Amino acid sequence: MTLAPDSPKRILALCLTLLLPLAAQDSVRTGLEGFSSKSPESIHATERPLVAALREPLLGAMDCAAALQCWLDGRSADVRGDKDAAAAAWAAGGAALENLQALPAPTWPTPASGRLRPLRKLEGRDLYLVTAFVVSWTADAGAQYGLFLVPQSIPKDHRFPLLAYVHHGQEGITADEVAWLGEQCRRGYAVIAPGRPGQPLAEAAIASLKSYRSAGSASAAVEAASAVVTAMQGAAALPAVRPQACVLLGLGSGASSALLAATRSPLPTCVAVAEAVGLNPFRDYWNRLARRENRWPDWESFCSREPAAQLADMARRSVAHQAAAIRCPVLMLLPADSLGSSAEEAHRDVVTRLTAAGGEAALEAPAGTQRGFTDDLRSPPAKDALRRLSRFAHRYAPADDGKDALMTPLPQPPGTLHGN
Repeated sequence: MTLAPDSPKRILALCLTLLLPLAAQDSVRTGLEGFSSKSPESIHATERPLVAALREPLLGAMDCAAALQCWLDGRSADVRGDKDAAAAAWAAGGAALENLQALPAPTWPTPASGRLRPLRKLEGRDLYLVTAFVVSWTADAGAQYGLFLVPQSIPKDHRFPLLAYVHHGQEGITADEVAWLGEQCRRGYAVIAPGRPGQPLAEAAIASLKSYRSAGSASAAVEAASAVVTAMQGAAALPAVRPQACVLLGLGSGASSALLAATRSPLPTCVAVAEAVGLNPFRDYWNRLARRENRWPDWESFCSREPAAQLADMARRSVAHQAAAIRCPVLMLLPADSLGSSAEEAHRDVVTRLTAAGGEAALEAPAGTQRGFTDDLRSPPAKDALRRLSRFAHRYAPADDGKDALMTPLPQPPGTLHGN
């Protein structure tokens, strides 16, 4: 429905648009205003020792809540102009870093059953020789929606390996992604492609899917991982799916959800991702605290929580600190222009912890690639990335359309004559 220029709804929407930035500012703690524009040189001499001392406890996921509170108290006092109180708070923060304990390991509720319920059949030129459905299931955040694809021709008693794909967009699965998934299905995969909590199932250009929106928050990494876990469980329980062979693939923010899901589920046979973000929020947190690289745009708002809550949240969504729980080989693709950045460090945090636990992990940075190189699946860098991910997946859970079994001669009873 189009609103008239003087519509009350339009006026209300305009007021909300103007007030939202003010609300965001109100949620920022005193002392952290304008932090994104500050450089390391802006750190006070009396503050600098605490900032440096917080690095290792944060990267090690230690319970340094008391020291963080002292740092925040010092920031607040400094902005008020009370330099002595600020210096005293920062000095107390240094003393609070003695005899730290590791943060408790995150605990996860038992996932919902994840039983997939078909809602409607899909057809289209990109889905030829494919049977496709919109499906729904229940996850921690509530009702979720996704796409399930299976080859039209199913040999008797055949089960297809599963490809679970977590899309990278903020506005739903794109038409290009649907086309690529149809191609993978025709090769011999059953495909489950969950939407993301708080987001539409598909981009607006796919009008037939615009009514489906998954429950939850679009910014909740843990909810997104839960949706992936339950979607895989539901798909693996279907009679056309071989649960012992499961490829988990993700791009962008979907890559991070895929990796976090792999820490919670034994189903994946391998995980292949590109352009994962937020893999180690503890590292990103310290970088913001130290006025270094900004990989966490809304960090100031996040710091409005109590320090203990901040640490617990980061522990739950840190792939790096839970990587040892991943039970399968992992391939991660990083844009080449991120080499030497904190993004590379976070990826290497995952590799280090996974391999230390006896796992297999590989990190590649395709030459010439830049941030966002998988945004357009029709671009040469994105096509190359998908080829790399597919080759890796094929090593551990190759596509299998079942046609080889149809061509294998049936065993003959002894004494049977062959030919004419």
